[in-house]
Amino acid sequence: MSQLNGRIKKFLQSSFPPERMLRNYVKLSQTTCSNSRNDGIKAAVCEELGKPLKIKTLPRPSMEEHEVRIGVHYAAVNFGDVLQIQGKYQEKPRLPFVPGAEFSGKITQVSKGEEDFEVGDHVAAISLKPCALAEEACVPKGTIFKIPKSVPLQYGAASLTSYGTAWLALKRTANIQEGQTVFVSAAAGAVGLALVDLAANIFGCNVIGAVGSDAKAKIVLEKGAKHVVNYTNENIRDKVKELTEGKGVDIALDSVGGDIFIDCLKSLAFEGILVTIGYAGGTIPKVPANLLLLKSCSVKGIYWGGYAFKNPILFKESIDATLKYMEEGKISPVYTDQFQLENANEAYEYLANRKSIGKVLIRLT
Repeated sequence: MSQLNGRIKKFLQSSFPPERMLRNYVKLSQTTCSNSRNDGIKAAVCEELGKPLKIKTLPRPSMEEHEVRIGVHYAAVNFGDVLQIQGKYQEKPRLPFVPGAEFSGKITQVSKGEEDFEVGDHVAAISLKPCALAEEACVPKGTIFKIPKSVPLQYGAASLTSYGTAWLALKRTANIQEGQTVFVSAAAGAVGLALVDLAANIFGCNVIGAVGSDAKAKIVLEKGAKHVVNYTNENIRDKVKELTEGKGVDIALDSVGGDIFIDCLKSLAFEGILVTIGYAGGTIPKVPANLLLLKSCSVKGIYWGGYAFKNPILFKESIDATLKYMEEGKISPVYTDQFQLENANEAYEYLANRKSIGKVLIRLT
């Protein structure tokens, strides 16, 4: 564990602020390494913000000390990645760059004296600099997590951020207890489905999920929710009141913000907890403090990446716990892996247009 803390300390000494923890670490160097890929690697490259990605052949990335080389099999597409290539994200990498921060694959090379990993290990990784949409990446071992070989590689790329966030939000922030009633907004998204999966199938709670279509409602119910609210034709507050016989929910988890956040707050039971996870709707809400007073309720936030610096033991536990549940067959991420590297632009449009259910993956191998 001291080695893990040492790696986190090294990150803190870099020039990157904590909010960039889940963004971007691996630099695709112009220096080649000698092994089977002497002719370079294929990658999706952003050469101009707001323009389509281009599929190009790049020199292989060089491997530094304490890094491992990974043959990338699946890369996740996240909303932050979409904003980044559009030039709308708060951090703008130097052009050109290879987008993507979350991926899975197999280790093909380790540094001399490496003891924690070996060639052939199945791993998932979170990078601090764009790198995922390439056939290879060299990353620091502190950002890599082993995947049991009985667990599909797709699960690794589809679960780190979403299930790590969900586990911490439920276990740590909300202090979830068996039998509680839990409301999840945007329940068909990657984090939303992870919340439903864990709350229903690990923590034994009654889950209500909010969705925007009947197709998404079906998936959320299959994942373990007891009820769904279709916010396109139903009022969240009224429906939750009906489903809970006027009591309200013990825990609400919101990743949308705006009016949905207020609906979640008004749907809480006495002494309920609202956990804010993100603002996908684009509006950061203002908390009406009088509601906190009247219901003796609370609002808490969860930023998963921050735990890598402030509490690295718990950060690692959030990943280890969910991977263990997956190995045991108790939970499983929902994803689509219909896109290949050549279709990277279609994958990004698919997510940007909110057509996805669960995580969108791009298959590279």
